[in-house]
Amino acid sequence: MEEWLFANQPQLTPDLVKQGSAQRGRGHRLRRPVLKVLELVKSDIAMGAALQVYALPRFSSMGVRIPIVKPE
Repeated sequence: MEEWLFANQPQLTPDLVKQGSAQRGRGHRLRRPVLKVLELVKSDIAMGAALQVYALPRFSSMGVRIPIVKPE
C-alpha cells in the first residue's frame, strides 16, 4: 500500500485512497482522521509550491523567503 500511495501521490483524493486500499485487499474503512491528514498534507504541499519551496530546509516569514546561510 505504501508503494502505491507514493506512486499515486499527485492525484490522491480520499476516494482514490479508498479505492486503492480495496484493490490491495485492505478493504477496511479508512478513519476520518486519516482522510483529514491527507487534506492537510495536500494543503501544505500547495503552500510550499506557492512559496517556491522545492527543498528543505527553507525558511520564510510572512510569505517572504529568507535565504539560508551555510557555514563555510
